[in-house]
Amino acid sequence: MSNSLLLTSQDKPGLIYQLTDIFNQKQINITKLEEHVELGQFFVRVQWESREDDSKEAFQESLKPFIDKHKADYTLRLAKERFKLVLFCSKPLHCLLDILNQVQIGDLPLDIVCVISNQETAKEFVLREDIPFHYVPFKQETREAHEEEIVSVLENYEYDAVGLARYMRVLSPFILSKITTPIINVHHAFLPSFKGADPYQQAFDRGVKVIGATAHIVTEELDEGPIIYQDVQNVNHLASQKQLQLLGKESEKIVFSAALRKQAENKIIVFRGKTIVFH
Repeated sequence: MSNSLLLTSQDKPGLIYQLTDIFNQKQINITKLEEHVELGQFFVRVQWESREDDSKEAFQESLKPFIDKHKADYTLRLAKERFKLVLFCSKPLHCLLDILNQVQIGDLPLDIVCVISNQETAKEFVLREDIPFHYVPFKQETREAHEEEIVSVLENYEYDAVGLARYMRVLSPFILSKITTPIINVHHAFLPSFKGADPYQQAFDRGVKVIGATAHIVTEELDEGPIIYQDVQNVNHLASQKQLQLLGKESEKIVFSAALRKQAENKIIVFRGKTIVFH
């Protein structure tokens, strides 16, 4: 991981020069710079080599005149700061196990601080990685009571994002108001065509020719949040319902891990209901 700055402000001439001059004055070597302008708004991500004496506070102080002058919003992440993730899951484990494996072998640059589930299916796999596992079943109680229990668990942890690894419950406005970090979800890419139970059977019955998956940021509107990453695969009439489901699971793993990686690497800006996702 490298140090990175994600910044947005109103677009105007000279922004790149002013911003890079801050790095030049501090003798910082920029290794990557990506910028984008849309509807009069300026978006930029700057990446640079980390040094032993890196100080977040010192860099923020150097950046402050630029931020104040241009009324900019920014996110600064240093390489030495490990990205902390909470995962929610239910019975389907393909996305969860894929993330656990990628983190364990060092392919995904983040730490999983805990896993919360309304099922016990994942418990042995999570504890095997020395990650705290919290079983919060949905009993015969109100949704708010169930989610209050989840919130009480979350209060014990510091985290930068929540990932819904095929968590089979809809999050209410109540819990969304309690979680202030980004929440990333993954689902099949048939929406809005095949909602409800058994979408792969519905797709098979309709003879679909393309399937896939979508990872997006959760909002109060179900499955309508800003899209981060998508994957599609062409299929034909020879594919059975089971084959469609297996291909769909592969796509779900791909888009979920890709979205989490983008978030951990400080590469996502949400703007007017869509995402700016840097490479």
